[in-house]
Amino acid sequence: MKKTFEFVLIIIIFYGIYSLFDGAASYLFKNPKNIWVIITALIVSAFLLFMYKLLISSEVKGTMKKHIDTLKTEIEKKEDEIKKAKSFKEDLIKEAEESISEE
Repeated sequence: MKKTFEFVLIIIIFYGIYSLFDGAASYLFKNPKNIWVIITALIVSAFLLFMYKLLISSEVKGTMKKHIDTLKTEIEKKEDEIKKAKSFKEDLIKEAEESISEE
């Protein structure tokens, strides 16, 4: 389904750019060759899709980096809590041993 959507999107973008360039070429040149209009539209379409891919990937990378940073800080907090709990446990064991040895 995703590939079908991408294909339809590519066709829509190409057709829109082709229509634009076909109209512009008829104003700029007396007899524009259709093949050059098609090639130009393909190149511009590919460039637009490439720029869209870069935009999306950079946005996703930024979001992922932010999530990773928050996870790292949460892990550091949990590690600190574990260290505190271990030291509290060791202190309790020492106090228990001392109270047993005093009796």
